[in-house]
Amino acid sequence: MNKPLTIHAGGHRGCLGLSLRGSCTTPADVAQLEQAARRLLASRPTRLWVDCQQLLEVSVSGQRTLLHTERLARAAGVVCYWCGLSAHVLSQLATSGLQQLLQLRSAAEFEGPRYILPD
Repeated sequence: MNKPLTIHAGGHRGCLGLSLRGSCTTPADVAQLEQAARRLLASRPTRLWVDCQQLLEVSVSGQRTLLHTERLARAAGVVCYWCGLSAHVLSQLATSGLQQLLQLRSAAEFEGPRYILPD
């Protein structure tokens, strides 16, 4: 059974980020991620950091939402960094080809607000 998606969002002095925890597999998860990303992008940051260390699973519709978020960011002139993806999720993204379209970074390279990260 998949863990439902939980998203922690925040920002401080122009440093904006999301922390994704659980699975992005249901229509509700997809809608929640898209809404959170749109909310942060509306503040017109230059960079958006997405912590994915605890992202467990991403369905095809979830992957479409990742790509849509990436495209929304790019259209707004925002660089979106996806940090700390697990080997399992990276494998899912590689299978679909999405891995080549995202700005992937290690968890250590995360420069978003630290208070949104898991303890």
